[in-house]
Amino acid sequence: MIRRNLGIPAIVNKGILVLVFLFASFSSSYAQERIEAVAELLKEHKFNKIHDQFTEYYASEVKKKRLREGWKNIEKSFGEYKEFKFIKRIPSGRFTKEEALLKFEAGAVQLEVSYDKHGDIAILILRLPSYSPPPYIKEIVFGRRTFEIQTPQGEVPGEMMIPTSGDSCPLILFVHGSGPVDRDETMGPNKVFYDLALGLAQRGISTFRYEKRSKVYPEFFEGQFDLYDETIDDAVAAVKLLQSQEGLRYTKLIVLGHSLGAYALPLIAEKVEGVDGFILMAGPSGKLEELIEYQVKYLQKFDDSWKMKRVVRKAEKRADKISEGDYDDKTKAKKLLAYWPGSFWESIASYDPVQTLSKQRVNALVLQGKEDFQVPVAQFETWKESNTNPNAKFVSYDSLNHLFMPMMEEGPADYFRPNNVSEQVINDIADWTEAL
Repeated sequence: MIRRNLGIPAIVNKGILVLVFLFASFSSSYAQERIEAVAELLKEHKFNKIHDQFTEYYASEVKKKRLREGWKNIEKSFGEYKEFKFIKRIPSGRFTKEEALLKFEAGAVQLEVSYDKHGDIAILILRLPSYSPPPYIKEIVFGRRTFEIQTPQGEVPGEMMIPTSGDSCPLILFVHGSGPVDRDETMGPNKVFYDLALGLAQRGISTFRYEKRSKVYPEFFEGQFDLYDETIDDAVAAVKLLQSQEGLRYTKLIVLGHSLGAYALPLIAEKVEGVDGFILMAGPSGKLEELIEYQVKYLQKFDDSWKMKRVVRKAEKRADKISEGDYDDKTKAKKLLAYWPGSFWESIASYDPVQTLSKQRVNALVLQGKEDFQVPVAQFETWKESNTNPNAKFVSYDSLNHLFMPMMEEGPADYFRPNNVSEQVINDIADWTEAL
C-alpha cells in the first residue's frame, strides 16, 4: 500500500483511495458515534460541516473542494453509499484508532479515524482494504521470468513464478475471468491468481500470469469484439509462447481458467496441443444471458429500491432479446447485457461449454465454491451431471465464494474484505496436477 503523510485530503493511486485530513473537536463522547457521524456527513455531502471543524491551520491547508472531490471519486467508483459497519477499536500509544467498513453499491471502503485523549480527531483515512499474502504461505523463495504475449493490439506482459526447486516442474497457465483485470486477478484487496501462484510455488509448481488485453488496450474493447478477442486468442498465444521457449523446462503444462476463463476453456482446449490438463474454477455451464439475469435478481436482495427494480426489468428484457437473437454484429454493448456487444453474443450463441468439454476427453478438474452467487452451484451440477468425459473430476467446497475464499458475509461486499484463496483448493490443484 502507498501511504503519504502529506495532510492532503484526497490521494488516488493505483486503485487505492485515500482521504487524509486532520481536524479537531467532534462533540460526541463516543468514538463509534464520531466515526459514524463522519460517514453520515460525507454521505449527505455536508462537506462544509466537516471543514468547519478543521483547525485554523488545516482549514488553510485543506480546501473544501479537495474534500468534496475525494469523496465524489469514491462514489464514482463504487456507486451510492449504503451501510456503515463498525469493525474495531485499537488503542495505540497516545491515540485510539477506530475502524469501520463503508458499504457501497459496488464495493466497500475502509474508514479509519484516530483521535487523541481529548477526543480530538487527528487523522481520517478512507481507502480500499489492503492485500496480505495467505497465512499458510511460509517464507518461500521463488524466481521470476517475464514474457511478452503478442496480440493484434500489441504486446501484453506476463510473468512466470518459478519455485526454488527449479523450472523442471509442472507449469500452470492462468486465464482470467471477465472484465479488464490484471495478472493477479485483483478484486478489491484480494488477488486470486497471486494467491494461487504463491500456494502452488510452495508445492513446487510454476505458474504463468499475464495482464488481460482489455486492461492493457481498453480502447479496442469500446467497439465490437468477441469471446476470442477477450479471452481465447490470448490464452492460446500464451500456451504457444511457453511451448516455444527452448530454455524453459517443465514436466507438465496445465491451463487453469476462472469464471469466464473457465467458460472459455473448452474452446481453448480445441485450439491447443500438448497440454496435459485443464482446470475450470467457477465456470458458467449454460447461457450467459440467463446467468446475468439471475445475478441481477440476486442483487435485488440487497437493494429493493425502485432503481434496482428498474434494473431487473431491463435485464429481463435484454436477456430475452439475446435469447431470441434480436441483435447483430453492429449492436452496441449498451443495448445488451454486461459490457458485451453484439459480436460477443454472436460468438457464443450456439456454444455449449459442457458438451464441448465432454467430447474432447481431456484431463479436467472442475472446481466450485458452494457459496458462489455469481456462478451458483447449480451451474457446477450441470457440468457434473451432463459430463460424459471419463477423465473429468469434480470437487465442490461448502464455504467458499466465487473467489474460492471463505465467505465472510453474503453478497458482493464480501469481495472487498481482505481474504485469501483456501489452502484446500491449492492442495487439491497441486495433488491433481502431480497425479497426472
